[in-house]
Amino acid sequence: MNKVEYKAMKKLAIAQLGADDAESLNFFAEKIEKQSQMMKWMSIILGIISLPLCLIIIGFPMLLASVLLYFFGYRKVAKKAQMFKEYVNNDAELSAT
Repeated sequence: MNKVEYKAMKKLAIAQLGADDAESLNFFAEKIEKQSQMMKWMSIILGIISLPLCLIIIGFPMLLASVLLYFFGYRKVAKKAQMFKEYVNNDAELSAT
């Protein structure tokens, strides 16, 4: 995550929650982390369901979808949320208020 992505997420948090302090922005980051955890569990459940279906052809696309959901849904979003928290903690603009 770079500064531009951080500022965009910060503006999104301000627009959605009216978050203008560090505590509210941390809440926004935690909300994003909870959503990513939900994606993680959805991908795990989809993977478990798709394994027996791999005996017939239908399971392979579901297995691929679960793997992609895990790596591009959960891991990417969780990493961005963690980096957003770090930027919020190190933001001089927020610590001044």
